[in-house]
Amino acid sequence: MMLQTGVVLDNRYELLELLGEGGMGQVFKARHNRLGKIFAVKSLRHLSPDPNEQAKFLDAFEIEARILAELDHPALAKVTDFFEMHGTHFLVMEFIDGRTLARVIELAPRNLSQRRVLQWASELCEVLRYLHGQKPPVIVRDLKPENIMIDSKRRLRLVDFGISKRLRPGEGTHEIVKGMGTAEYAPLEQYGSSTTDQRSDIYALGASLYFLLTEIAPPPAWKRASEGVEPIPPTRVNPTVSPAFERLLLEMMALKKEDRPGSVEAVLQAVSSIPEVQKAPTPPLKQVAPARAPAGAVSSHPDAAKVPRPPTYGSEPAESRRYGMPGSAVPKAKTVINQSSTTGRIPQIKVVSCKSLRRYATTPQAVRACPGKPLLAVAGKYLQIWSLQTDQMASKFWSGEQQLVTLEFSQDGRHLFAAETEGKIRQYDVDSGQKLKTLGRRSWGLFPDRVRDICSLHARDRVAVASDTSNIRIFDTNSGEVSQTLDWHQSGLLSKLGRKSLSLASSKNGMLASGGADGSLTVYEKADFQQLYHGHIGTGDILSLHFSPDGEFLAAADSRGAVYLLKAPTFKVIHKMDHSASPRAVCFSHDLRVIATGASDCKIRLFHFNTGKELLSLSHHTAGILDLDFFDFEPTLVSVGNDRRLFVTRLAW
Repeated sequence: MMLQTGVVLDNRYELLELLGEGGMGQVFKARHNRLGKIFAVKSLRHLSPDPNEQAKFLDAFEIEARILAELDHPALAKVTDFFEMHGTHFLVMEFIDGRTLARVIELAPRNLSQRRVLQWASELCEVLRYLHGQKPPVIVRDLKPENIMIDSKRRLRLVDFGISKRLRPGEGTHEIVKGMGTAEYAPLEQYGSSTTDQRSDIYALGASLYFLLTEIAPPPAWKRASEGVEPIPPTRVNPTVSPAFERLLLEMMALKKEDRPGSVEAVLQAVSSIPEVQKAPTPPLKQVAPARAPAGAVSSHPDAAKVPRPPTYGSEPAESRRYGMPGSAVPKAKTVINQSSTTGRIPQIKVVSCKSLRRYATTPQAVRACPGKPLLAVAGKYLQIWSLQTDQMASKFWSGEQQLVTLEFSQDGRHLFAAETEGKIRQYDVDSGQKLKTLGRRSWGLFPDRVRDICSLHARDRVAVASDTSNIRIFDTNSGEVSQTLDWHQSGLLSKLGRKSLSLASSKNGMLASGGADGSLTVYEKADFQQLYHGHIGTGDILSLHFSPDGEFLAAADSRGAVYLLKAPTFKVIHKMDHSASPRAVCFSHDLRVIATGASDCKIRLFHFNTGKELLSLSHHTAGILDLDFFDFEPTLVSVGNDRRLFVTRLAW
């Protein structure tokens, strides 16, 4: 049965709006035609061609209806009707006007305080105590932030009991219907033949509270058991979290049921005994002159070199939560590479902090650190400038329907260039946010000239653009016109069917490098764009290029799983850094000691420049990395990924 707005079910319920889609079906906002009252109507989708499998889904759906109909608690949505129409089953429930806690976290500008989460923890414990106190007990088995709503009266409400079960005396639940449950919040016993009980909900509650405090979903229990991955301690992420609350959360998320609190009553008592925590002091504005982080800023935790430290949001007073100052340049000396630093001992990298500045509604495609200024730019269906000093958005330059695919600062940090997929490149003044010029025009037709990368040349009035059919164009930013076109690919119709140049990089000593879809590298001399080098270095797409700060080295990321370090001017390969997944981005640290790569397996890898040895792997992103960049005055790394998050990772070595 096709469900859409306007359809009337059972001659009573008119569907008004699709509210969401869950593991078992769709949920619509509906109006009762005779009563005029608003309800939520949940449908059971046809999930399997196997009749026996589908029967399991229907049983779970009917169980949800029966359980909710028998329960009476202000935190639970009331069931008013259950019916079948044209082979589709429907559950009619009280409509809750509000947001899920997952959405609340997504919209929050910073981590929630422990005080707020403790209040919610008490409310959730109360409703779980009610459910577990039923005879027989009701086990939710899918408690997660997406299934917890906060209504218009700021009360927590539990929704979606799709895999809940009544626990008969002496009985454990042995099965979870395939396709249901959420890995990050499901305990280990919810897989395979193990039994679930009240302690399974305690695990899910602990994992949900962990997410509310950190904005990071904990590693799935199966991954923790098989790979030894453990949740990052919340105190490293949120400075308002007390050691007592951290201990309780980690105990609730213990892999073995026997190691968790024995009941929700015990959890509630522990929550009630946790004292209030004073707000963390506001950190001073960052001084950027020293290249190394102060020794006192590095944690003494024995795993500090191995475990990334995600978000450490402060609880600043309102007056300090101002936007950064885009025009304030960082006083820094001319970049000088200390040769001893590149040939000395292998650096011991410490993660000082790792902060998620934003989780976007749409995927950010690119991120860049501004030369000489504590600013970074993020591009997607928006163009934003963030301040490194305040960790706040400083300005929003643009927002629209077209996707921005790449961006680049001018070498002096005064201008920002952002390119649309379909060909337009906008030039902005960083200090004022004013749009100065539009380069190129939108491309249509059989062979759209899609932009792949842009690169600001060290002569401030020129920018290189790599696109599908024009290959590389050099724009004069004063006139806005193309001054030169570079094309080392074959000509003719067939060449227009494939992508050509995919990546660009510019060096301080006068070179422009281009990476191709055929694994080739071409290097031009920037004065007259004579070709200095052309050769194949990889077998896949060259997705990212980056020159070292001194211009003597070039790093290239090959989609087939390797990053190459090459030495100019011969561009001989010095190191090959293998990856288990496709590397999407590469960059050098400010002091030429570290090479950072981001790959489709969610990992950021840090390699030693001199040996090519992997020093550290960071896993704070939960989906593939799309772009990353180091600041040119300190060991701070910015990154974006398919998890829609923007991270700032402060390192020390």
